[in-house]
Amino acid sequence: MNTYICVILLYIFICAMVALLIPPARNHWKKYLKDFNRTYKDIGWDDFLQEKQTLLSLRRGLVKVMMIITFISLTLLFFIFTPILLPFMVIYDKKKAQRENEYSKDIDTNLYFSWMGGAGTIICCDCSYKEDIVSFVHGFDDGGIANGVTGYQCQSCGKFHSLEDGEDGNNKQCDCGGKLERDKPIFCPECKSKKVQYSMRYIT
Repeated sequence: MNTYICVILLYIFICAMVALLIPPARNHWKKYLKDFNRTYKDIGWDDFLQEKQTLLSLRRGLVKVMMIITFISLTLLFFIFTPILLPFMVIYDKKKAQRENEYSKDIDTNLYFSWMGGAGTIICCDCSYKEDIVSFVHGFDDGGIANGVTGYQCQSCGKFHSLEDGEDGNNKQCDCGGKLERDKPIFCPECKSKKVQYSMRYIT
């Protein structure tokens, strides 16, 4: 076999391996194909396939053909230069990840009593621990006087407490001696993880 053909086949094989096995290159290939597919579908075939083809449908048909030619040309160029572009892809992905990390740091994803309301179930995303709790529920006593129940959590053991109106959670301690808080992030009493969800059953 001709040496030049062997070199070309070897380079094609290297390009394919880079595009398939190296994550930065694979991600850029996926995005490239997805973006083209989305743009291609935006131009409908309905008018082009009608028996009475209008000037608009012909234009759309020509645009389709030009898009396909452009796509094939760019794909070949992208495929050929994939190994050369790989360092730039890696740098781009690293900077993108850094931007996403900085953005996520500014967002508070913790769960607070003040964000929930009502009564429901706390579910830990890490250990699947579940417990029914009260965030805040209105109520009335026998005399028709409004009262309510407010939820707190011990910051030491994680036990949840439901205190009626008139009981100050900030001045009340848990059985273990820990401080009760309402304005701190809720965490799992079992594994202490802050990755918890709240499924509300009812609100008053």
